[in-house]
Amino acid sequence: MKYTFTIIILILKILEAVSQNPRSLTDQEMSIITSGDCEKSIPLIQILLKETPKDAKLYHINCLCLSSESRNEEALKNCNRAIALNPTNGEFFVTRADLLYEMEDYTMAVANYDLAIKYDSNNDQILFARGEANEENESFNEALNDYNEAIRINPKKGEYYASRALLVGANFKNPQLVISDCNKALELGCESERDIVVGFRGLAYNEIKEYEKAIADFNVVTSAQWIPSGFRGYFYISRAKAYYHIGKLVEAKSDIDVGTKMNGIHGDGIRYLQLINNAISENQINKEKQKTKEDLILKQKREELEYKRKLDSLERFKNLEHERKMDSIARFKEMEHRRRMDSIEISTPKIEVSNTTIEEQNIKNEDNSVNVELKQTAESKSNFWFENLIKIIGVIAAILAILVSIKTLKKRENSA
Repeated sequence: MKYTFTIIILILKILEAVSQNPRSLTDQEMSIITSGDCEKSIPLIQILLKETPKDAKLYHINCLCLSSESRNEEALKNCNRAIALNPTNGEFFVTRADLLYEMEDYTMAVANYDLAIKYDSNNDQILFARGEANEENESFNEALNDYNEAIRINPKKGEYYASRALLVGANFKNPQLVISDCNKALELGCESERDIVVGFRGLAYNEIKEYEKAIADFNVVTSAQWIPSGFRGYFYISRAKAYYHIGKLVEAKSDIDVGTKMNGIHGDGIRYLQLINNAISENQINKEKQKTKEDLILKQKREELEYKRKLDSLERFKNLEHERKMDSIARFKEMEHRRRMDSIEISTPKIEVSNTTIEEQNIKNEDNSVNVELKQTAESKSNFWFENLIKIIGVIAAILAILVSIKTLKKRENSA
């Protein structure tokens, strides 16, 4: 049973019921009933019901046993009989509501939970059970109200927060509440739904664009093998969305492929597959453009470096040429200066200032006069010989001219 039935509760109820009935059963039969073995207890309870056909509690016990054996139609008849005998017992309405929920008659389940709440309005378990029935019946606002009330009455039940998180995550746009409820459910404990709760928290993180956190949660839920493959496929597709938004397109494409195989044709899967393929193509185009751009930048840098190298070479050449010219000018000026100094030194008699006596100076002057005379005599002799040489050359030239003239006359005579 969804809410009421557990073996311990059933045993207690059987003990309470049989204690008020005639003991027409043997001790061994009674021990079978009190052991909680429903399969063997049902025929024995039928014997007791024949002895006390108006015992509402015994009908209720029989309903629980039949329900535990999945004999829901028979169980419902026994529950109806119990309510007919005692229509003010809220527990009987809860049992019938649980049966109807198991039989997927959610409208009638909600109606019976309503009747049960009239007798126990502060029972958080009944409110929670009605919330689940309302959710299955797609009465989402009523379900949310029931979960809210159950949490208000008993805020220490992780299962309540988990169910509200799943309801809000699937049907209401309130990702912050989903994250808060999931965290609370995981804190208080919800082992049977832990992986699903983590998955729904991932969906909420996706909505508020905290994609890294979403991926971490999806890693957990996609690894849970107990979750049906179709449901897990949905979380693969959801993780693909997160990967897509952080630019991990290869991982996104892989998750879309896996999720589509597990979940079948899915609207989000198809849409994101197209987005991912477009992004991959665009990325490829952008990479090519980027490479072209980088190549162009590299070419420009090379040209700039080459231009700079040429400028540097030209500048160095100009500097070297300038230095060469400056050196030439400096050397020319130095040579010209030396030439002029030499000319001045030659044309200007040296004047020596010394402590020599007047006699020594006179002797030097006499020597200089002698030297001048000797030099003039040498120059006169040189001029004499040069003049005589010119005269001799002139005489020889005249003789040669006469000889040429004579030879020319003889040729004319012979020709005549």
